[in-house]
Amino acid sequence: MAFQIFPVAGGTADFDGLFIPVGDLLNGGIEGASEFADAEPAALKRDKGLFAVCELITAYVAGLAPGVALGISASRPNTSTVNYQYGLTVQLYEVLGEGSPLAPLPVPSAGENAGIGDFSIEDIFPNAVKVAAAADPGGSGILIESASVANFGGASHAALDLTADSRMYFGALFRYMAASADLPLRTASIPSAVTAKSAAAPVTFFPTAAMTAATNPTTDIAAADLPRTVFVQQSGSVTFNLIASPPDPVMDLELNSVTI
Repeated sequence: MAFQIFPVAGGTADFDGLFIPVGDLLNGGIEGASEFADAEPAALKRDKGLFAVCELITAYVAGLAPGVALGISASRPNTSTVNYQYGLTVQLYEVLGEGSPLAPLPVPSAGENAGIGDFSIEDIFPNAVKVAAAADPGGSGILIESASVANFGGASHAALDLTADSRMYFGALFRYMAASADLPLRTASIPSAVTAKSAAAPVTFFPTAAMTAATNPTTDIAAADLPRTVFVQQSGSVTFNLIASPPDPVMDLELNSVTI
């Protein structure tokens, strides 16, 4: 299991990972540490934590002004339904012959767009911390295993920098959630609020003229390198099923972590 829930302070991490405290999840639908109480079903607690993570990441990316989120886009749910689909698409590039792996589009270093385009884990989850296996995270929250995300292109636990550009980490997290059985689809025997997932094969895309413009480019890719540059984008999406609760005093939508 690559996700671990901590109901209270004093627990022990089962693996190295990124710990997001409950306080950072409050705007994602979590009302407090009581949502992760021991008495709550394990599947429901997992789904609540990851629903909040998806809500906050996609809300942050979708709320950025055009061009501020370079090479990364989010899809948000139609809130008139009870099936909330969250998705993230990351654009990557590689200059052939330079020996560098695929990486997020480089932020421009000159012009009016200099330094604009990336964001960090800390920008979205300001109190998140790296936690080593067997350590106490110090509070209630969700722990996401670093090794599992690294298998989809994220940084290793040792290299994970919460203040550095995290577009690759978030893209890998969504691909991992979409492809792995660690976040299972609902079946007749497996309780889950997740009813659909998609991790389609990466596809190529064509760079826009603005990416390598002579004045105020939107990336740091040199126009002269375009003939030997590969552009690929990859996506991952997860759909959560919600159910309306009885009005008391108002009706809420709650995660529906059940079997078929």
